[in-house]
Amino acid sequence: MPSERTITQCKQQLAETHGTHTGTFANGAYLTDPIRFVSLVCGQSPFIAVGGDAGGGHTKLGVTYYTKGVQYFAARAVHEE
Repeated sequence: MPSERTITQCKQQLAETHGTHTGTFANGAYLTDPIRFVSLVCGQSPFIAVGGDAGGGHTKLGVTYYTKGVQYFAARAVHEE
């Protein structure tokens, strides 16, 4: 696709500016700059809650936040059980 290179560059740039670079460990992945990521999320939301979720063979640790009338859960680390 002609735009694939442009999309890849945009994703890499967003990972740097929004703290969404990832790393891996045995059976899982994590954000490499969680402080930047959470700081950006906090700027969008009137509240933030740190927590986790398990199900479907995965455990997820992350933050719940609210923006534009919708509540979201953003995983910071995911482990496959």
